Amino acid sequence: FLKKLFAQEEEKETVEFFELEKYLAEKAWKGISSDIEKLQKIRELIANNLEKLQNKDIDAEKVQDRAKDVIKGNRNAFVIMLRKFVESIEPPKDLSVKAINQFCKTFEAELADFNEKTVRNYFIMKALIGEELEAINKNLKESETIIRGIKKDIDSGHLTLLEDMQMRIKDIYTHIEGKDEKEKEILKLEKEI
Repeated sequence: FLKKLFAQEEEKETVEFFELEKYLAEKAWKGISSDIEKLQKIRELIANNLEKLQNKDIDAEKVQDRAKDVIKGNRNAFVIMLRKFVESIEPPKDLSVKAINQFCKTFEAELADFNEKTVRNYFIMKALIGEELEAINKNLKESETIIRGIKKDIDSGHLTLLEDMQMRIKDIYTHIEGKDEKEKEILKLEKEI
């Protein structure tokens, strides 16, 4: 009695057979699509924070001119590398396991390369431009976390299985359509006889 009282009823969805492939695609890629949208927003935030970093007035700071020049040079190098990184991590338009997996690998490689090439610049600038750099750093960490989640989803194998199911369903649709056409052709030939 208590089990029945507290048990939740499962919601059952009814899907037409010829809508099944579309339904599976929507369900399978819903999370990944959401993550890709988040990555796009983070790319925009990085671009905005990059503008703030470039517009930061270093000349107004009370430090030696030589230090200002060093920081400006490091800022320019950092900005160039960050722009290159952001341009190289364009999420794929095609949602497939292969495309997403390739995107994750590219992202991880580009991020490692970016970190390696800019770590020195980052620490030199951090004293004077800490707030702007921290905002960019936060954006990069958020995007890395999202990529790890996507990679975990892909590595689980569920998406590959769903993608395979979609392909098989498409094959069934094609077979059914071919069968219907053959039946129509047979009826047409029977009428002629």
